Amino acid sequence: MALLPFAPAVSKMKVDTEANILALTPSSGKIAYGTDTQFFYIADGTNWRRVSLKFYTDSANPDMGYTQNNSKDGYYATFITDKYFYNVVLQGYVGVPVNGAIRINTLENPDTFEIYMRDTGWFTIIYDLTMYQGKFYHAPFLAGDLIGVYNGISLRLGANGRPVYNEYDVSMGACPPEKDIDGGEW
Repeated sequence: MALLPFAPAVSKMKVDTEANILALTPSSGKIAYGTDTQFFYIADGTNWRRVSLKFYTDSANPDMGYTQNNSKDGYYATFITDKYFYNVVLQGYVGVPVNGAIRINTLENPDTFEIYMRDTGWFTIIYDLTMYQGKFYHAPFLAGDLIGVYNGISLRLGANGRPVYNEYDVSMGACPPEKDIDGGEW
């Protein structure tokens, strides 16, 4: 199967501006490179076809922009940069871990969101935190409650009006007791 819909034989290569290339007779097999557009052009006997391949100069700090119409596309052999991602699913990490690698660890119950740091191992990223009415809360997956990060007191109240979680302790009954403060022995 031919890769091109026209004769692949090349008879001459032209390097010039796009305007000068398009002014040439598009004899089948001719190839040209546009110095102003940085695109290749191939003649099919009737028209000049612009090849969608474009060459770029790599730099130490590439700037591809975040829209597809930017001058560079942002996709390289080993990385993607400056792109928005939508409808992305993060899975486990099966490669050799490097600093900054992220994964969902499905071997834990519940699953954990983890990052590989300091070349020492995987660390769980706490992802069940939220702000509510200007205060910082922990929302544990299994409890289904908002619990204050600083004091361990839940927003959910028992039948007697006391917090279900008090300093991260929870009682078994429907009526949580008052928190006893143990001053120790003298």
